[in-house]
Amino acid sequence: MTLLYVYDPEIIVLGGSVNKAYPYFEKRMWKKLRGFDFQNSLKKLVIAQTKKPNIAVLGAAALCLDNQ
Repeated sequence: MTLLYVYDPEIIVLGGSVNKAYPYFEKRMWKKLRGFDFQNSLKKLVIAQTKKPNIAVLGAAALCLDNQ
């Protein structure tokens, strides 16, 4: 939840083993988020899953390109 307070993301993309485990923790995660202080932020939050095997590398590359 700390990341939501700090960054207020609109989308979180899950990849790799976390993506594979998502069905096992999805309900509990959303239940825990009911206690989040800024519920309006959660209304726009999208949790997306990817099937791209190298999504972490692609995301890091995108960050580098945005900072140039």
